[in-house]
Amino acid sequence: MKDAAAALRLLAAAAFVLTAAYQVTLPATVDFGASLPAALVARGLHGPEDGFRWTGGHGIIDVPGPGRTVEVEAAVSAWRPRGTPAPRLRVGAEGVWVEAQPAAPTEVQLVTTTTSRWRGDVEVRLESETFSPGRSDPRLLGVRLHRLRLSSAHGPFAPGRPPLLPVLWALACVQLVFWGGLVAGRPRAARRAGMAAALLLGLGLVVARLWTVRLVPFAVAAEIATILALIALPRPVRLVAAVIGEASGRLARALGALRPAPVLSIAILAAAGALAAYRLRPVIEIPLGGGRETAFEEGLGSFDARDGVRFRHLPARASLDLRDLGGGGSWRVDVTAALGGPSRSVPLLDLGRGPVAATLGPQWSTHEATAAAPLGWRGGLRLDFPASRRDDIWLHEVRIDRGRVWPPARAVVAIALTSLLMAVALLAGGVAVATAWASAVIVVILESLALLLDPVAAIPELPRLVAIASLGAAVTSVAAAIAGRAERSLLPPVAIAAGGVGFVAWLATSTAPLYRGGHFVFHSSIAEEIWKGRFLLYYLPYPGSMLSQQAQWGNVIVPHPCLYHTLVAPLAALPRPAFFAAEKVFLALLLASMVWATAALAARIGPPAAAVPAAVLMAAMPAAYQLLGLGHLMTILGCWAMTLAMTYLVLRIESLGQRGPWWRAVLLLTLCFLAYTAGLLFTGMVIAATALVLARSRPEIARPLVGAAFAAGLLAFALYYVHWTWPFLSESVPRLFTGAGAQPDSSAGALPMRLGALPHKLAYTFGSALLPLVGLSGLLLVRRGPERVLMLAWGAVLPVFMGLDLAFNFLLKHHYFTMVPVAVGGGAALAAIAGRGRAGRVLAAVVLVAVALLGARVALDAAMGRIP
Repeated sequence: MKDAAAALRLLAAAAFVLTAAYQVTLPATVDFGASLPAALVARGLHGPEDGFRWTGGHGIIDVPGPGRTVEVEAAVSAWRPRGTPAPRLRVGAEGVWVEAQPAAPTEVQLVTTTTSRWRGDVEVRLESETFSPGRSDPRLLGVRLHRLRLSSAHGPFAPGRPPLLPVLWALACVQLVFWGGLVAGRPRAARRAGMAAALLLGLGLVVARLWTVRLVPFAVAAEIATILALIALPRPVRLVAAVIGEASGRLARALGALRPAPVLSIAILAAAGALAAYRLRPVIEIPLGGGRETAFEEGLGSFDARDGVRFRHLPARASLDLRDLGGGGSWRVDVTAALGGPSRSVPLLDLGRGPVAATLGPQWSTHEATAAAPLGWRGGLRLDFPASRRDDIWLHEVRIDRGRVWPPARAVVAIALTSLLMAVALLAGGVAVATAWASAVIVVILESLALLLDPVAAIPELPRLVAIASLGAAVTSVAAAIAGRAERSLLPPVAIAAGGVGFVAWLATSTAPLYRGGHFVFHSSIAEEIWKGRFLLYYLPYPGSMLSQQAQWGNVIVPHPCLYHTLVAPLAALPRPAFFAAEKVFLALLLASMVWATAALAARIGPPAAAVPAAVLMAAMPAAYQLLGLGHLMTILGCWAMTLAMTYLVLRIESLGQRGPWWRAVLLLTLCFLAYTAGLLFTGMVIAATALVLARSRPEIARPLVGAAFAAGLLAFALYYVHWTWPFLSESVPRLFTGAGAQPDSSAGALPMRLGALPHKLAYTFGSALLPLVGLSGLLLVRRGPERVLMLAWGAVLPVFMGLDLAFNFLLKHHYFTMVPVAVGGGAALAAIAGRGRAGRVLAAVVLVAVALLGARVALDAAMGRIP
């Protein structure tokens, strides 16, 4: 009865808060180029492109409204083949229609009154003529919808009755928070959490109504699932809740450790670093046509080249948003352009004071314009290119002489916040305060250097780094919470922080504006196909499949499991930019967990001091950044799955004879075998070698180890490899032994040449051939026991398959699968060196810095798109 009364009071309070929230209606804008809300509100539109979506002739957008009179603004444009008139377009909402005939981007506006008191949505319809682009594109295209803006016709404050359905969903969300707390046995916390949920939803309805209204039903479903899980599986759910609570507490304590004086010092240092970077490099060159401009441009046309000169076509009005390049001074802008036709005077550039005309012809020419760049949050200018439909303008380069400008406030704040959030991540991991502040200073210096050396690449990355550092702090705090709850935690604070820093570095590398990603789009496209229902196309050995037959293997059938693509396929429900971002977060998490596994292994088999250098070596390993640059996403999953299985075997090798550990080993080995075929090959070799060595001395370990591998092999065979065994044995193996897939160069058959290439291959993957040599040698320094046998067998994968590589001249990716044993052995070697006194500690630190520099070089190459 007491709980029911509390629920009623919460219901009344939440209803009041939600009703009050609906009295305020701020403008809501939906970006149809890359924004997730577009996927939540749109029907009848094609996928996102560069800043817009095509309608199919009939498009519908349902935007949550206030239930009152609203203004609708739709930014549209259209393209039709030369000589074809622009299509007729009708835009309507709630019975009010307007007509337009857009060619260049146009704002179509109307005012209407919402009639749905139940849902409160404003249904905006776009109806237009369509055309077919050609045989290669079977779509019917109407007009391009860039963005939609909905605002109250009476200003932000418009009293009235709220729509019923969104309020009911929000009330259900609040009530489920309350009852979930009661089921968890926390009545006092349940009341506080319920009221906090009501206030949060009210705030969401004011500042982000579209997100709130569309996502609350999903939140309700998640709450129901959580309550059911609490009833059916109370212990695991409470464990997850405890980890989240501990992680939140660690973040709160880390934020509380940010004292005003150091924070102010970081802010001053960030301002000074940004000012120096902007002043020391006043001239910025942005080549158009090479991809470096994509972080700034909006509306530029296709890429092209003539006589070795790259450029971009300008078919319609376009712009370069350079508002973060600095203000407070006068800019001189030089544009190098040409015209695909006879010479004529055309409007070329607009710096906000009207179009600047230029005489263009077939030859490249440079034209100048000047304007004062204002100061502000985003100090700088926006360069507009007012193209004409009848002129084919080619843009090759934009050169800006900024003079003595001041950095925009956004850049300074982004640098300061990124450095402070990195300090928070380290503090949440348990690192000492002095170390965290020193790391923050290093981050400021590095970001300032990046702004100085390559502002075109660094400036667009600054806001993104704030979000990445925030994620890094959250990931580090969760890892520290999990390690803190373990009975025998093997992870020291610095090792936990190393994984968090690695997560930030890997995510920053793969989200950089110039990142190409190698095969990233290839694998992501397969995930999209699987999400659309084409799972069997990649699960079965289909002739011509992108996975089962690959040109670099001589088109032999190779069983490449599609487990990675299946795991990330649900993310393909997001718009493509959000899908790619979520996929990169997933990859960074896999690599970070490998850092923590490396630290646990080093702490278990070596001296406790080996955990920290091993973790740092793994976080700085050039091979991991190279995998991201090459886009070998299946290899990353395979390395992670093998690391997970091998770490469990090392930590539980003495108890594999017990039923529980044995079955968990079977499941982890099955995951390893299904993740990547190389993982099956390498792990099978490791277990076979370990069992042979331990067969006489420790049969109680060898037998369950072999049994677990055999059982996992049977499961993997039944789940996947059964379809591939005969095609591989009957077609691929004979071709492999007769030389299919061998390198076509003249050195392919020369054994001395191949031997001479081995150090170069090691240096290519690890940054230096000395790193794997030191790492594998360091495995001899760890404690004797079955764990060391297992680690030595794992490390032996590298020399054994290097020998096979000499015989068949294949790159079997064995380098990447031995990153962890190399890091563990390297950590043991560095711990032994550091234990010999101050000189040893200095030498160990120098080695770690050197490896970090090697990793940074490869990371920079990947981020700048230079990895082949």
